[in-house]
Amino acid sequence: MLRPSVTSVELHSHGNELAIVVEGSNLWFCYQISIGGHTVQTPAHDLSGTSIQFNIQREESKVKVEEGKVMAILYSLFSKKPLSEEVPALQKVSVSYRYCDHYSDLQSVI
Repeated sequence: MLRPSVTSVELHSHGNELAIVVEGSNLWFCYQISIGGHTVQTPAHDLSGTSIQFNIQREESKVKVEEGKVMAILYSLFSKKPLSEEVPALQKVSVSYRYCDHYSDLQSVI
């Protein structure tokens, strides 16, 4: 019942950063997680039961995605052995136009 599991992983590309959103259940019991070969500590104050979110620098590590799936390894407080699952990975590329929108608004005021 307390076993954490991952249902999906979203990878959002923001320039030189990669935002990773892990969705699942019982994730508050994980103290560490590895997504596609990139491992991070997961402090209790950053966790919820259904998602874990963190950013990494693109140069820091590459997340390995094969055929739309990524390997998720969960290190749980209630298991001596890490739990590994291959889960669907959704990759998104985001572009911000906030500066351009703001600039055009200023032009219309002037």
